[in-house]
Amino acid sequence: MLEMIQILDESALLWIQDAVRVPFLDPLVEAFTSLGNTGVMWIVLSLGMLCWKPTRRAGGIALLAMALGMLCTNVVLKQLVLRPRPYVMVEGLIPLLTSADPNSFPSGHTCAAFAAGMAWAGALPWRWARTAAVIQAVCMGLSRLYVGVHYPSDVLAGALIGSLCALCALWLAARSRGGRMVLRLEDLDPDRCTQTWCDQVMRDLEWLGLDWDNEPVYQSRRTDAYRAAFARLEEAGLIYPCYCTRAERLAASAPHRSDGVPVYDGRCRRLPPEELARLARSRRPAWRVRVPEEVLSFRDLLQGGVSQDLSLDCGDFILRRSDGVYAYQLAVVVDDGAMGVTQVVRGSDLLDSTPRQLWLQERLGLPHPEYGHVPLLLAPDGRRLAKRDRDQELGALQSCYSAQELVGQLALLAGLIPEYAPISPAELIPLFSWEKLPQADCAVHWADGICTFFTKTIQSPVQRDLPPV
Repeated sequence: MLEMIQILDESALLWIQDAVRVPFLDPLVEAFTSLGNTGVMWIVLSLGMLCWKPTRRAGGIALLAMALGMLCTNVVLKQLVLRPRPYVMVEGLIPLLTSADPNSFPSGHTCAAFAAGMAWAGALPWRWARTAAVIQAVCMGLSRLYVGVHYPSDVLAGALIGSLCALCALWLAARSRGGRMVLRLEDLDPDRCTQTWCDQVMRDLEWLGLDWDNEPVYQSRRTDAYRAAFARLEEAGLIYPCYCTRAERLAASAPHRSDGVPVYDGRCRRLPPEELARLARSRRPAWRVRVPEEVLSFRDLLQGGVSQDLSLDCGDFILRRSDGVYAYQLAVVVDDGAMGVTQVVRGSDLLDSTPRQLWLQERLGLPHPEYGHVPLLLAPDGRRLAKRDRDQELGALQSCYSAQELVGQLALLAGLIPEYAPISPAELIPLFSWEKLPQADCAVHWADGICTFFTKTIQSPVQRDLPPV
């Protein structure tokens, strides 16, 4: 078996020398592969990542992965295997570079490249950066074959070891990570969201035993940030004014989502300039963003694979209302990026908003958080609980239950405890697992001072249970 591997290795190197090497490419490959000497390229990049918050985690994980990889390859395996370099053993092979280390198996350069690259691919927030991380690792492995300092089996072993070290580092980082809770009050609507409302929300959270690690952030005070993001999208030609009234939108023969909600048909984006000018004299426009004919997919922590056709299921959505208030979709995207949010947990009613937020994040160059959409508490007829329908508020529950009793009821529904018992949110931390949570909404029935819970099926205008993306 070893003899067969040696024959294949030698044949591959001679073929690369004869069929692949090109004179003008030789110095470029030599320069690139030399950047990996002693892991300098990846160490410098990872140390640089430590200086910037969005990449700090990726840099730390890469450094740990490389340390593990160098220990496995240079300290242990090379000293055990003692395989000579191919340019010493293969007749007719002319190396472009030589190495001070006489041992060939496994490739240390490749191991470091894959240790760093796979760590970055698992921890960096931008898709293009994750792709680039994998490409550089592959290129480094190929460069070691091109210059003739490693056998193909050396490179494959280095790639495998480096990837395993990256996975180990990512696992350790995930297991040891203690998250922070940030409180953001989404009080964009000045007519409904008063300071009294915000204060009540915070008092309710404190009563339940839920705390946070920051000073409360009020979206109503962050309009400058939203204005800047809006201007970037406007400069890119992605925004247009919409003069349609509610009645006009409903009367249009627009497509409908799977839940029956009409999708804006883009009427105002097709209006000629003279018509837009005429409408501008009599109406204040809302501002919409042009969405492409694109299917956007992501993996939800609870709902699994999610896919949405932006043009058919969403349509051109509003970024700023006609009264000047910035829309939820834009505000949360800007704030998630500014606050360094890495995981968003919210109700399943916002599941269909996530694809358009992911699309905005890409347009604005912002990282993608993880998303987890949890079931809702509904009325017995399946509608969302609302004050306007005189549904019971948390205040009514406070008069009948202690905070720990209520949390215990919810924990039982969520599958976090096997049987009912009063419990605090802090006590639930070690018991939490996404795998335990149900996908079904829960209906609440209130009668004679008794609150009864039972499950209902979630309905959503998105496709779920798709393969991971």
